[in-house]
Amino acid sequence: MFLLSGILSYLLYQQKSKRIASQTNKKEMGWNAIAVKKMWVINNKDTTVFLKKDGIWKRNAQFDGMGEAIQILNYLSTMQLENVNALNFNSEYELHTFDKAGKLVNKIEIGQESKVGICYARINNGQIVSLSNLQNKSSLRKMLKISI
Repeated sequence: MFLLSGILSYLLYQQKSKRIASQTNKKEMGWNAIAVKKMWVINNKDTTVFLKKDGIWKRNAQFDGMGEAIQILNYLSTMQLENVNALNFNSEYELHTFDKAGKLVNKIEIGQESKVGICYARINNGQIVSLSNLQNKSSLRKMLKISI
């Protein structure tokens, strides 16, 4: 029994260490993980505003009944970042996230897809990265395109 609990403790420690290392890596690449209360999704034609008020997400003053804001937040909380050299980066969408004080937390410029479920992005006007999410088959670009 003691041996089994020791093994489980070790496995949990390893899992937590990987999550911490992943978050630290994201922070070094310019990603600021913080609770989001407001998001703007911008393309060259439209701006979609998601605002969380009293625990409910609203979309341009309407209820976000399809849960797009929650899907985007889930993607952002578990996304993988990888450095890339994309020479001709061309931004098609922007995602701005804000904290509860209304301060801009992250600005993500979304470019083309590089593979299925993976797209290029510029995080907070910094380096260009590749975005992916092991839990989601869609790229963030496709998710933002649907939400507008």
